[in-house]
Amino acid sequence: MWGVSIMEKIYKIGENGIKILACIPLVLLSVIVVLFQNSITMDILEKSTINEHSWKFYLLLVVALIALFIFNKVSKYIPESVLFIILALAYIVGGIYLITHIQMVLRYDSGICYWNALNYIEGNFTNLQVGEYFYKNPHQLGLVLYNTILIFFNDNENFVYYINLIWIVLGNFFLWRTSVLVNEDEPAIRKMVITFSFLFLPQFFYLFFAYGQVPGLGCLMIALYCVVHTIQKNSRVPMFVAFVFIGIACLVRMNYAIAGIALVIICLLYTFKNKRIFLGISTVCIVLCILLPRMAVNGYYEKVANTDLSNGMPSTLYVAMGLQESDELWRANGWYNSYNDTIYADCNADAELANEIAVEEIKSRLQIFADNPGYAISFFREKLITTWCEPTYQAIWSGPLICMNCATEVEWISELYSGGPLFVRFSQVMNIINIFIFVFSAVYVLWNLLWDKKEINVVVLFGILYCMGGFLFHVVWETKSQYVYPYVVCLIPVAAQGIHMICSKITFKKKLEKEVNN
Repeated sequence: MWGVSIMEKIYKIGENGIKILACIPLVLLSVIVVLFQNSITMDILEKSTINEHSWKFYLLLVVALIALFIFNKVSKYIPESVLFIILALAYIVGGIYLITHIQMVLRYDSGICYWNALNYIEGNFTNLQVGEYFYKNPHQLGLVLYNTILIFFNDNENFVYYINLIWIVLGNFFLWRTSVLVNEDEPAIRKMVITFSFLFLPQFFYLFFAYGQVPGLGCLMIALYCVVHTIQKNSRVPMFVAFVFIGIACLVRMNYAIAGIALVIICLLYTFKNKRIFLGISTVCIVLCILLPRMAVNGYYEKVANTDLSNGMPSTLYVAMGLQESDELWRANGWYNSYNDTIYADCNADAELANEIAVEEIKSRLQIFADNPGYAISFFREKLITTWCEPTYQAIWSGPLICMNCATEVEWISELYSGGPLFVRFSQVMNIINIFIFVFSAVYVLWNLLWDKKEINVVVLFGILYCMGGFLFHVVWETKSQYVYPYVVCLIPVAAQGIHMICSKITFKKKLEKEVNN
């Protein structure tokens, strides 16, 4: 009994520690999304403009809040499976319409990864040689392999977007089914998860982003479902499926390693809570699934190309870039400014020398921040706002921009993808969704930590842990708002809990007042 109580205490300490630490980014992000909006120009410059919300916007926010509470009341009459099917069909029809009515032109890294998949099929491995793109960025080879598999079935670029659309709907399906596992007696929460997963439209418009983000998130949702199923239902088989999908997620987009680490922490905590050795062993397997597939893919390409790959540009280059003001004055603090590529090229692909230069740059920037606290606050304030307060998360910018030779004959699509009035209205609506997700998440975690003090479910624990990891990562790493939308998606179950909690308290108070009056 003594041993059991110790293990339960370790779990409780870990859970409370996560809630306390997660409150910092959640409250901070809630404040800045309520106050500010960052707008990105729909062109190659990616110019950021930070604005405060107007009183008209807050009036619209109040109306949306009322509509949310009305929907919470009437949603009890809508079967959740019907709700999901209707919204999923809307996504599928809308996605097919977009793909067939606008010509996407792949660009930048996503284009390089797709075109080189075609080259590798033909036996052209030039881009793997010293100093070339994949020599500098071997972490992208997992995406190349993914593209190669898709091209095997269909070599039309549009096929990638159709598959992305499938991944998006699948991701929302497994997010819903995961919420079913932890909210068996709360259909209202599950319906909120369904609704917000589809209302978060940046995810829908990311169907045109062929950069691993979308399939990676879909795989993460499947992995999360399997881990939660293992924990909730005391089964083992789903965990083996989770290993596969977390491995694929990290292979196509290495940033999902943050999610993998979050799942490792979750499994460790539930090892203590449920006293199950299998969960402890699973943590080692998840780590191996994060690392081994990438090593295997890189080894494969080394063999077929008869070349030696480097470990790529040192990570310190990205940290240094994330702490810089951009020389390209229109880009925001900490955003991509080609520092990593420039230094690595100047060092003739000497990773050790590039690392030394980057470390010195980091030390210099940290010293400047230490000597000028006001400047440091201003720097990171701008970095945070431009990263998290762009309500479309560059979903439109990452798609078929009209200025990048993408063609359409449909007026409203042209208006959206050129930053016209429709894009402005879309951004306003997404601002509201963004505020709801962050504020209700923060309210729920704060209420639980300070007053309720009940154990939170595993999905909420994962959501706040993953968001906290992403927040800390992009404070120091090179940033863009397009990098952070997966964290927002994983906060949706947390926000749903917050909405349900507030609606329940309002309903309970009204019932109590009615009983007193009677």
